Amino acid sequence: MKYDFVSIGDVTNDTFITLKDATVHDEGTGKEICMRFGDKIPYEAAEVVYGVGNAGNAAISAKRLGLNTSLVTDIGADQGGDQCLASWEKDGLDVSLVRRHKEYATHHHYVLRFGPERTILIKHAPWPYALPNFDEPPMWIYFTSTGEHGEPYHHELVQYIKQHNVKLAFQPGTFQIKLSVEGKIPDVYEASEFFVCNKEEAQHILGNNSADMKILLSGIQPSGRPHIGNYFGAMKQFVDLVGKYEPHYIMVADYHALNFIQNTDEMRSLSRDMVLDYLAIGLDPEKVILFKQSDVPEHTELCWIFDTITTMPYLMRAHAYKDAEAKDK
Repeated sequence: MKYDFVSIGDVTNDTFITLKDATVHDEGTGKEICMRFGDKIPYEAAEVVYGVGNAGNAAISAKRLGLNTSLVTDIGADQGGDQCLASWEKDGLDVSLVRRHKEYATHHHYVLRFGPERTILIKHAPWPYALPNFDEPPMWIYFTSTGEHGEPYHHELVQYIKQHNVKLAFQPGTFQIKLSVEGKIPDVYEASEFFVCNKEEAQHILGNNSADMKILLSGIQPSGRPHIGNYFGAMKQFVDLVGKYEPHYIMVADYHALNFIQNTDEMRSLSRDMVLDYLAIGLDPEKVILFKQSDVPEHTELCWIFDTITTMPYLMRAHAYKDAEAKDK
């Protein structure tokens, strides 16, 4: 069988625990979450999700898009592994390449949620990583999180990629970022067609604090008249950034504002006034691309697709979602 998309990487069952009684301290060496020692700590809620992590989430997303997808991962021959398989099979995911091991337990991580942030307790088993024997080379391989003992696995994968002309998408996990910083997997980057990380991870991998982004998209939500806090918090920065990016897009996010404004005339008026306010404070329409979100139908098309394929573990990583949830919106 020829696969369109094969996702390779560790998976886990996650227990999300929403803390109620904790504090956060910053002593200058990084923030620390603190709870009373040797005491019973109340929590608000706990929820378990099965078979997740980058590899599991990406496989499910690709399957929901209609791609012929398989997952290459390792799980224990235990109840946790059974729960992973049951979750994947509900989505019709091909699990024929999933390997089970009696000597190790399926990964189970604990996600401590406090406010908009999360702290994750992790433990990786020393899985005996090995590429499966594919009947035919897949079109794409998505490669992500492995344990810190898995460096040889990376080089084995690169050899396969080069020999069979397979496209590689790479999204490094925690230990892979460590290998990157140590300069141990340059061949993976060289072989990658597509690379995914956030800005902070990129800075860590490159060993610098560069914020050099060539393209910038800024969004302004017309949910009310701007005030002095908006000016200093965002509007002035947008104007100051003009000319530093090519191109620089500024979007009037009227679809986002539908959470607060449902009256058509009011939305139209607020959107027009928002643009006039930006022009009034010095935004140069000759140097930016100013557009309204609702004028780009591809935005809502992609929104529908992402709403369909996005899993809760992915959603729980989004700052906007975590902020809204913390405010009980």
